[in-house]
Amino acid sequence: MKILMHHFTELDKKYELLKTRFWLTQRNFKALTDKYMSVKDKKDKLKKKQMFYQMHRETPRSAYRGVETPSSISVPTSESGYSMESLGSTNKMCAFIFESTDVMNILTPMGTID
Repeated sequence: MKILMHHFTELDKKYELLKTRFWLTQRNFKALTDKYMSVKDKKDKLKKKQMFYQMHRETPRSAYRGVETPSSISVPTSESGYSMESLGSTNKMCAFIFESTDVMNILTPMGTID
């Protein structure tokens, strides 16, 4: 009977130890899950914010108004219809101006000038 009680107490100690480890693991898992969900929500919000800014930064082609320079009769033109002067290095910048809310942006071949 003494041996049986001794085995029972040892099994009980092992059970309590495993139970404690299980509950600690469960608590840590829940904390990690909560942290993961909060980080995931923040990531989703930042992604939506980024998409919102990108959508408002890009405008449809129909919103572009091309700025045309007055053509000069004395400037010779090439076969493509562009003036030879405009093909030179001094006039390579092509600008499109479009308005978005209260900011006027200039789109150049090298990027946007705000």
